[in-house]
Amino acid sequence: MMAMGFMNLAGSLTSCYVATGSFSRTAVNFSAGCQTVVSNAIIVSLALELFTRLLYYTPIAILASIILSALRGLIEINEAYYIWKVDKLDFLACIGAFLGVLFASVEIGLLAAVTISFAKILLNSIRPAVQLLGRLPRTDIFCEVDQYPMAIKTPGILTLRVNSGLNCFANANFLRERSV
Repeated sequence: MMAMGFMNLAGSLTSCYVATGSFSRTAVNFSAGCQTVVSNAIIVSLALELFTRLLYYTPIAILASIILSALRGLIEINEAYYIWKVDKLDFLACIGAFLGVLFASVEIGLLAAVTISFAKILLNSIRPAVQLLGRLPRTDIFCEVDQYPMAIKTPGILTLRVNSGLNCFANANFLRERSV
């Protein structure tokens, strides 16, 4: 603990991130209007020096409510809505991490987010997006027929683009079904 404290104190003087700063302490600092990492060391040392005896008999539920009221500033609903609009599976990973941390622990929340993200990668590699390509007139450039209506399909040849970084046997049946 002493080494961690000295490391955070030295790091706060050199613009480093806190090594093991808890989320609750970050939320309280944010609500207090702190702008730098140095404030973390100052606020924590002042709180320990001045309020330890006063907070000793305070019930844990009251301390938890102080932390939960400070969390309001750290949760941004607009960002979550933006993730929802961009990619539904990323939003699912976001919600999985949030609920895992809220109801279990940080490790469970991280495990939920990683599992959902890994499932998304597998799903995208097994069922990749496939576009029909056509050649733009008077060029050698091939592009999507849906996006560029002036693109000309080559008669007798099916030109497809598979949007997957992992082209392997896992998506072979899916590609065969899509091309037939």
